[in-house]
Amino acid sequence: MKKLYGQNRPDSVVNEEKDKEKSGTFTHTGRLGEVFAESTQVVKLAAFNFLEEFDLCKNFDRDSYHLHVPMGATPKDGPSAGVSLFASLVSSAISRPVA
Repeated sequence: MKKLYGQNRPDSVVNEEKDKEKSGTFTHTGRLGEVFAESTQVVKLAAFNFLEEFDLCKNFDRDSYHLHVPMGATPKDGPSAGVSLFASLVSSAISRPVA
């Protein structure tokens, strides 16, 4: 049976409900190829797992991130693009610049 609370609900219940309401997003725009668009999803999962495993960022899944890739002459596929995205996403999440 579900327990119902009146106006005097415990703070922990209120905070849990607020946390559930806020869900972060990871969007991308620009000239991404099909492979690169898939890579962004892999990078998001890898960064989440890394941050969770080392307990570096509690709000990563609640924060929103936006990646914009402008059109350029250099193709943006391959492992170097994924590593760069991973480094920049983790750097942004923990508020520390990449060395």
